[in-house]
Amino acid sequence: MKWTRQSTASGSHSFRNLRSAAVHEGKATEEEAIGLAAGMLVAGHETTVTQIEFGLLAMFRHPQQRERLVGDPSLVNKAVEEMLRMYPPGAAGTASCAIQRPT
Repeated sequence: MKWTRQSTASGSHSFRNLRSAAVHEGKATEEEAIGLAAGMLVAGHETTVTQIEFGLLAMFRHPQQRERLVGDPSLVNKAVEEMLRMYPPGAAGTASCAIQRPT
């Protein structure tokens, strides 16, 4: 697989720089660099979607705060900070369970 197409879209330079650093310096193959870039893209998308879902959950759990935010859009930045405090990225973590029944 060859990485020949160069995009001029915003943010494309990060992936191009990653490829240059990894492939040209012999630290990764072309396929590995593409896989890493794809992984970063998917991880970023997943994190964003999850945070939007948690933000909606917060609005549903606290309708009075939602009404306040709707009434005063200047509170958006503070609301986002509070949602990130309440539901930090990666907070879902992993589930754990006991292997044996507690005695």
